[in-house]
Amino acid sequence: MKEDKNIDKLLEKFSKGKCTSEEEKIVDHYLDSFQDTTIESIENEQAIKQRIYRKIQMSIEAKKHKHRQHRNRKVFINIAAAITAIIGIGVLFQLLTKETIYTEMAALGERKTVYLPDGSKVALNAGSTLQYTLSFNDKKREVLLNGEGFFEVSHNKEKPFIVTTTHLKTRVLGTSFNINSYKENKEVKVSVATGKVEVSVANNQKEYLKKNEQLRFNPLNNTYKKEYYNSVNDIAWKDNIILFNDISVDSAFKKLEKWFNVSIVVTDENLKKEHINGKFKDSSLEEVLEGLQFSLQFSVEHTKENELIIKKKP
Repeated sequence: MKEDKNIDKLLEKFSKGKCTSEEEKIVDHYLDSFQDTTIESIENEQAIKQRIYRKIQMSIEAKKHKHRQHRNRKVFINIAAAITAIIGIGVLFQLLTKETIYTEMAALGERKTVYLPDGSKVALNAGSTLQYTLSFNDKKREVLLNGEGFFEVSHNKEKPFIVTTTHLKTRVLGTSFNINSYKENKEVKVSVATGKVEVSVANNQKEYLKKNEQLRFNPLNNTYKKEYYNSVNDIAWKDNIILFNDISVDSAFKKLEKWFNVSIVVTDENLKKEHINGKFKDSSLEEVLEGLQFSLQFSVEHTKENELIIKKKP
């Protein structure tokens, strides 16, 4: 009990930015202890985490000066981002809602269709997870996405459908759209196939997208770009089509790694930077590589199971 009070006080100091370097290490170590914790086993720790957020929010509300409010709000956002990175967005979501989480996952090399309790349908691309709570569809419909998913949302104007990713929040009533938010990507993309969506971006700015419009968000500098883009290109994957639309070789092979659950090492840095186009439907890895070899002139070495070395031919 004493230990809980001590860490609670330390977390409060951390939220105000008053920790020494040694105290910050203690906080880091404490939060790291949740990294491999399953959702089911963290119920006893929820109260402490809840107190972090309550105290930060109370601190924000108590400050009368605008610059102080901005400073504390920034601290709150930074802590939320830090905890999300350490213990995962799904675990953080449960800590804030105190609810049971249902998780649907498409493994590497797999694409999966998920049917939600409201009748909405979600196609998950390889290496993606979708999470929602027990109370989904009570007052609102909210899900968490890590990776890529194509959503076909059942219309219900009384209950907004919200997709939360690490950097964006997308709100709809009934429409179809694609979100690509893999952690390793340099940008997050929201592409609309039908209807209209609202996307909350940096500083809570809102952008509205309609059919064949796309928003590309860069999390490194909190900038985004809204543009016309044929949504067919972004949702080709759900029809088992691998589409390379003027992308770098490095990006193309990273897509193949997820698609086929393999490790691909490209030894030539110049080859990585080359751009390619291509379309492969229902193709094996060997067929895709053979097709790319015609234009890129590389050799493939199988070093061991599920690992390939790509070398540029002289």
